[in-house]
This record gives sequence, structure tokens and C-alpha cells, in this order.
Amino acid sequence: MSTDTSLQELQRRRNTLLGELAAIGDFRPGNLYELNRRCGRSYCHCAEPQSPGHPVWQLSRKRRGRSVNHHIPTDAVERTRTQLAEYQRFRELTDELVEVSDRICQFKAKAGKTVKKGAAQKAASRSGSGSSVN
Repeated sequence: MSTDTSLQELQRRRNTLLGELAAIGDFRPGNLYELNRRCGRSYCHCAEPQSPGHPVWQLSRKRRGRSVNHHIPTDAVERTRTQLAEYQRFRELTDELVEVSDRICQFKAKAGKTVKKGAAQKAASRSGSGSSVN
């Protein structure tokens, strides 16, 4: 947004962002990755030396400063990817919402100084012209 954006434009953008946030679906943070594991059965294909093993999906994320991993079933991988993308969209929208809200607050603070300064000048001129000292 340009520096000469009006208060009304900022407020419209804030309302748009709030509407987009309301439309966000299920989301979750983390990173999805695939591991290959061996099951340990001697008769399984994964016991062969060239076999990569069985694919296993994991979702990793930080929670209270610690890494937490969740097994993701193969049939839920695409849904999890969608949820991760929604989380990214949520973060982008909230970051922009914070920026816009901050600019609105700055705009109002500047406008408030102008109003207060004008009101103080009016009050000073009223008290100075109508007072008499005995």
C-alpha cells in the first residue's frame, strides 16, 4: 500500500481481510514429509537390501518449544497438504491485517494530534479573550 493511502481505503482493506479470514477452512501448522521404514518382518519386501521400505507420512511441528510428530495416513496426505496451505494463507492474512491495523492506528493518532492541537488553541483563545483580572 502506498504512503498516501486514505483512512477509508485502509478500513476497506481491513474489512476485506476480515472477510477472507472468515472464509479460511481447516488449517494446521507444520511440515509434512515422507519417511521410508522397514517393518522388521523377514518375509516382507522391505527386508530386501535394495528395498526403500514402506512409505510413512509424518507431520512435524513445534508445540511449546518441542517438536511434535504425528503419523498421517496415506489417504489423508492430500487433505493435510490443503490444511497446511490454509495455515500459510491464514498467516499471510493475519500479517497483512496487523500491518493495516497498525497503519489505521497511526493515521488516527496523527489525526487526533491535529484535532487536539486545534481544540487546545480554541480553548486558549477563549480563556484569554474573555478573562479579566481584579
